[in-house]
Amino acid sequence: PDENFDILLKAAQQYDDAAAAADGAGSKPGSSKQSSSNGSGGNSYPDVVFVITGRGPQREMYLSRIRQLRLSRVAFCSMWLEPDDYPLMLGAADLGVSLHMSSSGIDLPMKVVDMFGAGLPVCAADFQCIGELVAEGKTGLLFSSAEQLAQQLLRLLEGFDEVAGSGANGNLAQLRAGVAGEQGHWRWRDNWDKVAAPVFAKIVDAHGGSSPGVPSTAVGCRGMKLA
Repeated sequence: PDENFDILLKAAQQYDDAAAAADGAGSKPGSSKQSSSNGSGGNSYPDVVFVITGRGPQREMYLSRIRQLRLSRVAFCSMWLEPDDYPLMLGAADLGVSLHMSSSGIDLPMKVVDMFGAGLPVCAADFQCIGELVAEGKTGLLFSSAEQLAQQLLRLLEGFDEVAGSGANGNLAQLRAGVAGEQGHWRWRDNWDKVAAPVFAKIVDAHGGSSPGVPSTAVGCRGMKLA
């Protein structure tokens, strides 16, 4: 499979452990750290809900493993959404996570496009061509291990403020602003002319044909979201 959920489960456990430890440190007499429940102050972390969508063949296996995790600050839920509900769920999230690794190394996760369309910055698994879609440090962050993903979640969500929708350090807000800025330039025709048309032009020219324009029919593919 192109998605390794083991990374997410391990990262969730590490985030949960760190958030619980911060709670304990903040509750000690004389500590200046505030409880994560109030969403403010350094070294405080919010409760996190991961929403997993889709009906993949390994769904039940991973749900069984999730039920065995000992979590106090993290929860998982799994659902199948109607097309009209999918963007609403994305719009209600604070951060997207993509585990897509691409067995071919050359296909991009459409779920990330969906997330960007909803204004969500993304933590995405790093592979050969993901940089064509996710601008590291601008529209998202890339990870290669559970440890990296856990550290990204902690960094982005530390001191999370529900009203501002960002952590105290502003990193999440900065990424969200980056997504908003980039999305204003994302147009299908512009991307076709810049990215796809030159590739097809070389292929057609090599066979003595004419240069391709915009095709008469376009098919949209909707990926499933993990947040």
